[in-house]
Amino acid sequence: ANVPEQTLGMLRHFTVEEPAKFVVKSDDDVVVRVDNLAEYLEGMSTSFGTQRIYAGWMVDGATVHRTGKWAVSREEFAGDTWARYASGPAYMVSGSLARRIVRLGDKR
Repeated sequence: ANVPEQTLGMLRHFTVEEPAKFVVKSDDDVVVRVDNLAEYLEGMSTSFGTQRIYAGWMVDGATVHRTGKWAVSREEFAGDTWARYASGPAYMVSGSLARRIVRLGDKR
């Protein structure tokens, strides 16, 4: 499976099989300080609630590659730039946002 399908599968697991309040994805070479992460998530929940929280290293206006390893065809995505997204070694979504992503992914 490709990365988007793997990601959708991970989110599906943590929304259907083992519902979670938050889902954190990290690379295998990342050390997650669970104590710091829990404190951060508690602060986010207090400030914003738990609806649609999406956090990480956010990228704005990245160019869509049409050739090379990360190529995306115009049929797959017609735009020239991606919407804002989290990139890098780790990101986090709230369970409610993960459920929404899974629902939208399942409609494709």
